[in-house]
Amino acid sequence: MTDSAVPVETVDRQLARQADALLAEAALDRARELARAGRYTEALGVLRAFEFDGPQRVPALDLAARICAQQGNPIEAERYWTAAQGHDPGCAAAAAGLARLRAERSPMARVGRFPGLVLAGLCLGATVWAWVGLRTDTRQLMAQVNEVRDALAAFQRNPLPVSAMASSSADPRPGRGRDGVSLPPDLRRLELDIPGVTPRVEGDAVVVSFDEGLFRRGTALTFDARTKLLAIGKRLVPSVDGISIQVHGHTDDIPLPAGAALSDNQALGLARAAAVIGFLRSSTELPSTLFYAHSTGDAGTPFPNDSRQNRSRNRTVVLKILHKPKD
Repeated sequence: MTDSAVPVETVDRQLARQADALLAEAALDRARELARAGRYTEALGVLRAFEFDGPQRVPALDLAARICAQQGNPIEAERYWTAAQGHDPGCAAAAAGLARLRAERSPMARVGRFPGLVLAGLCLGATVWAWVGLRTDTRQLMAQVNEVRDALAAFQRNPLPVSAMASSSADPRPGRGRDGVSLPPDLRRLELDIPGVTPRVEGDAVVVSFDEGLFRRGTALTFDARTKLLAIGKRLVPSVDGISIQVHGHTDDIPLPAGAALSDNQALGLARAAAVIGFLRSSTELPSTLFYAHSTGDAGTPFPNDSRQNRSRNRTVVLKILHKPKD
């Protein structure tokens, strides 16, 4: 079995943009789900943690404004809607929201012949208005997923320079590393004590594996996976000048169905590595030149493919962080 390695800078830029857009849509979808469940603080946390760009920026600002309005925080709601209008002057949702805030501040909204009815009407209107805008266009999200899969399939067919490398002889299973080896300072200073993440020393590298799978299926990262990867990425930023990162994509041992966008599990593993790299690049200050994408598919997996739970855990990547001599 060979390990396909592709320098990230050779990957088509359009594919990277599509992957970033899919991740942003997934984060926005998660925030909507939390808001529907009444978990407004968590929803705002997702919106503030993810750097939305492109077509997701205005919907994210509008959603944040609606949540703030629902929480009784009109100042923050106005700030988000004003920002949405700054990015899209024709945004009808932002205009309607700002108009509603102005109406609620007017004396007529506070004083009337039937204050009880006015208050009840405002509460009912605010509730309906807040929830109507939280519906997710599932078909649009699935269309984006299919676009990314098609792009990944095209990437597999494209004759880019791909070097065949022998699979690493190091056993990727947790606890099998050769600890105690002296590491360069850039690697010794890494602090990767993150729940659900297992770092270990293998030779002259730090290998990072995950206790649970990062993908439910395909190349879509779970919310928990994005949280862990974001924490790792932020801790790697201070060492950016002295490290390189290999991202090894893995799969379970279930063959892909006939007609799937990707040819086999090795291609799926490479696509997962590319998805993780795309997320780390878009959510942190780590440059693309740090990364190399690898895949052995369903061979050399972190866990044996002997149960449903372990197959789920193998839908993942393993990070191998190496010392890079400074120029």
